Amino acid sequence: MSRQGKNIYLASAVIMAMLPHSGLIAQQKGIDTIQVNVVTRYKPTIHDAVKIDSNPATADTIHISRKVKYNFVNTQYPTFYTPPSIPALQIKGEPVEPLFHSLLEAGVGNYNTLYGEYFFNSVRSQNTDYGFHLNHLSSEYTTNNYGYSGYAFNNIDGYLQKFYNQSTLTLNAGFENHVVHDYGYNITEFPSVSDDETRVGYNLYKGSLEYASAYRDSSKINHDIRLSYYNFGENDYSSYDPSENNVNADMRFFTYFNQQRIDLRIKGEYDDYTYNTPDFDGLGPFAPTSAQTENILFNPFFSTKEKYWDAHLGINLFAYSSSGGAGSSSEGNMYPDLLVRYHIAQDVVMIYAGIDGNETLNTYKSLTDKNPFTDPYLPLNYTYTQYHLYGGLTGSITSQLTYNADVAQSMIKNMPLFVTDTLAPLKNRFTVVYDNVKVFNIHGDLDYKWDNNLGIILAGDYNIYTSTYQLKAWYNPTLKISATGRYTIQNKYTLKAELFYVGSQYAPETVDGVTTAKTLSGYLDLNLGVDYKCNKAFTAFLNLNNIANVAYYTWDNYEMERFNFLIGIRFGF
Repeated sequence: MSRQGKNIYLASAVIMAMLPHSGLIAQQKGIDTIQVNVVTRYKPTIHDAVKIDSNPATADTIHISRKVKYNFVNTQYPTFYTPPSIPALQIKGEPVEPLFHSLLEAGVGNYNTLYGEYFFNSVRSQNTDYGFHLNHLSSEYTTNNYGYSGYAFNNIDGYLQKFYNQSTLTLNAGFENHVVHDYGYNITEFPSVSDDETRVGYNLYKGSLEYASAYRDSSKINHDIRLSYYNFGENDYSSYDPSENNVNADMRFFTYFNQQRIDLRIKGEYDDYTYNTPDFDGLGPFAPTSAQTENILFNPFFSTKEKYWDAHLGINLFAYSSSGGAGSSSEGNMYPDLLVRYHIAQDVVMIYAGIDGNETLNTYKSLTDKNPFTDPYLPLNYTYTQYHLYGGLTGSITSQLTYNADVAQSMIKNMPLFVTDTLAPLKNRFTVVYDNVKVFNIHGDLDYKWDNNLGIILAGDYNIYTSTYQLKAWYNPTLKISATGRYTIQNKYTLKAELFYVGSQYAPETVDGVTTAKTLSGYLDLNLGVDYKCNKAFTAFLNLNNIANVAYYTWDNYEMERFNFLIGIRFGF
């Protein structure tokens, strides 16, 4: 039945049910009644039809691909653009700050101490730089029961530098005169000795010529070549007339290959030392004695640096020949030159280890630099560092604080040791003996710098010396500790402090032909100073040395200055 027919039938049934009963009786039989309750309005629904999803398709077995070919035309397309002009920026010129070309320092102190120093330097120049320096320091300090110990140091030196495009030529020349007195004798035993008899004057004439490159191209071979000469001697022991002429050539070359640095150092030295044989028997000086020696060092090495480590790898080839003196000899040796560092935490902690060796000529000048109270006739010899094995930690805790700590052991052949010359009339001069010494060293240092206003350096060394032939390694202290500091307040006041502690050391003492080890006590030396900067040109200073007034000895019978001060001015113009 259609939807319309169903509706008509339903409506008819409802109407018939609602009509009132009539008297019409069609039949005697009763008619059944149906009650319909309409709940809501009828809402017809239509269900979705199920359709067949079938689209016609053709199976094509031929695939067409497009081939595209690109060609580049190496021709610049002409473009035209003219930028607008921009007016020049007006920069206000600032005056160039004037520089001082001279600095003068002068001071006085107790013991009739006189101090004067003068510096002269050229000012701004792109082509040359030159200057000279004068210095004088003298004192008349005299120790109790010992001879006159006055001294005087006089220096004059100058330099000239010429700057080229990628190199620099430097010329240096100078003269030094140092006067000391061999005061290490008891005046009660030798009351008639005059000051002139113990006076010793050292003269040094020196000069050097250096040519160094500064190529910006790392593939080029940079070089630093230095030639130097000096004449050193005494001007008071005329009967001995010691004199030394020394010529030195030091050449360094380096370049880079595949980010690795390759270095070569070649060093040559010639030394001529002459003196008259001493007169101990009253026969007069003998004919002059001379000793000549030549040596050459050949040191190739290369350096490499990776992310966590770097290394220095090389060898030291050394050869020498000598004649005169005790005879003629020649020798050649080879030593390692190795250093490896591992960066544990970038530059905060670096662990390193290395081994090297070297040979050094003990010249007359180098020995008197260590001890100015030596004889004018000294046996010269080479010192061989057969091995120097070391390792430690270094790094920067902060940008202001750095540290280093290491342990080392060395075997030194022919180490120079000073002993009292028992043949000298006053027994107040020293000569040199050579011994094979094993040295064990522990070193540490700490360096703190803050904003150029505060600087503190702490350092210490502990040494154990094991000598072969001598009873002790004479005049080599076991312990050395130093602390230095400088603090600037408001760019006006500069406070300075130095503290040195030197442990006990041994000196030889010979009585009736028997040598024993005499202990020289350790000492503490405290120095303080203050600078007051009045203005840019003028500064006043005060230095206080050996504040504790300690009597200490660096050489047997040679007591050093006790408390002394120096007050002076510094003036720039």
